[in-house]
Amino acid sequence: YGRTAVFEMLPATRELKEAIATKMKPEAMVALARQQGLRTLREAAMRKLAMGETTFEEVVRVTTHG
Repeated sequence: YGRTAVFEMLPATRELKEAIATKMKPEAMVALARQQGLRTLREAAMRKLAMGETTFEEVVRVTTHG
């Protein structure tokens, strides 16, 4: 129907579960999440843009807060 899904996903790895359980500092947890494969919604949308699956305007619309 002319729509494509864009997801921000974080795999629940053993390392991330341990980080949550030990109350790792947020900055360190973000760095670990990035190492473990986290891609932001905007990054996922930009990938769809590069593949011609969406438009720049749509990327901005769905990834801009406010």
